[in-house]
Amino acid sequence: MERETLIGLNESFAGAVCPEDVFGRLCGSASEQRTMLRAVFAKLSRSCHPDLVADAEKPVAEATFSRLTDWKQQADLKLAAGTYGDRRP
Repeated sequence: MERETLIGLNESFAGAVCPEDVFGRLCGSASEQRTMLRAVFAKLSRSCHPDLVADAEKPVAEATFSRLTDWKQQADLKLAAGTYGDRRP
């Protein structure tokens, strides 16, 4: 993973105001939405997981992956509450 890509992802996650900014629209039933969220999270994780980058990029990857994980937790909470898609934090 190139440093510029990691930095771009980190900035994107930092600039997000709600989980929908990170994971996009999730359609379907609650079960389908959870499946879609897991798929999007997995795809993004492959782009920034600290175990998948060079040692020199690990600090940026760790920060980026931490932000992604925080957004995933918020998305899970919104899905459980039935408010995902509401675009409020």
